[in-house]
Amino acid sequence: MKLLKFRLISSFLIVATILFTSGIWVNIANAAGYTAITDVMTREKAATKSVHHVTFTLATSMVASGTITIDFDTFTGTPVLADVQICHGATTGMEDGTAVVTGGTACTSTSETIAASNGATTVWGGVWTGTSLVLTAPSGTPTFLPLATHKFNLFVTSTNITNPAASSPVVTITGSNGDTGNFSVSIIDDDQVSITATVNSSITFDIDTATTDTNSATPYSVALGAITTAAPVGSNHSTINSIWVDLDTNATGGAAISVSSANAALKSVVTPADTIPSATATMANATANYGICVNNISGLTEVSPYNGATCTATPVGNTVGGLTVAAQNMFTVAGPLASGRGEIFVDAENAIGTVAHPDYADTLTLIATGTF
Repeated sequence: MKLLKFRLISSFLIVATILFTSGIWVNIANAAGYTAITDVMTREKAATKSVHHVTFTLATSMVASGTITIDFDTFTGTPVLADVQICHGATTGMEDGTAVVTGGTACTSTSETIAASNGATTVWGGVWTGTSLVLTAPSGTPTFLPLATHKFNLFVTSTNITNPAASSPVVTITGSNGDTGNFSVSIIDDDQVSITATVNSSITFDIDTATTDTNSATPYSVALGAITTAAPVGSNHSTINSIWVDLDTNATGGAAISVSSANAALKSVVTPADTIPSATATMANATANYGICVNNISGLTEVSPYNGATCTATPVGNTVGGLTVAAQNMFTVAGPLASGRGEIFVDAENAIGTVAHPDYADTLTLIATGTF
């Protein structure tokens, strides 16, 4: 009996020594693993569909008809091969692979395809069992076989795969070449933050009176000086001011700048019955008239009757718009506007029969209104 026990022990030691010496135990203890494993998802909210972009680096070269299995653990759905794209290669992982699918990234080359079963040289096999995918390398002599240190990219669209309940599911990857790996993803109750803000309505309006495009202080005035029948007088960029307007607004419906006249004429303060009338007309020598026209604009649109064909620093020949007690638009803008600017010329002329007075005057009121 003792002799039999000794022989059994001796036989076991001999077998163990042979196994260890041949390297079988070494391989089992040091099975290779995938490295640099990631899964970039487009959504991590529970019960929500998400694109998966799984990447990993092979430790061991694949062989013809070798397999890689990716098990998406507790994810649900019925994905199909049309949801899958693979890319793999030595450096970027995008050298060779299947055509791009929704949510994927184009491979540098699209020389490979995926079918229900693998084929020779360039056809990978792909089979879904639930949410577990088995990829089988091409048979025969594969053209683009993934080798050790190659990067492998797997894209799965969001069409047919859904996140589980809030948890930390572990996705496993196993290869017939002995490589294994796993990674965990975080599925949470919600992965989106709602950002809200309010932009208050605003409109900024300013008036200046000056001979050049510059700011001025109140009171705003345009002194036309002595008017004679020799020629009309008016804003001239030299001695008689122009009216300048500035407008900024975020009004979606735009804005308008209107003008109204206290007298609808230049009227003598002491003798109100004596006036220089205001009408839409062309300024001419010895023809009594008083009006305004738009000389230049930026961002604004001039409106009739103040958009006459001629409006220069030489008043004769200017086409001016008549002024009324009721407000009339001078400028409009269709939508939000930053840094709108307009220049308005004031022109006047008297006739031979215009009564002499030193106090002809009028007051213009300019109003900016936004449509929000």
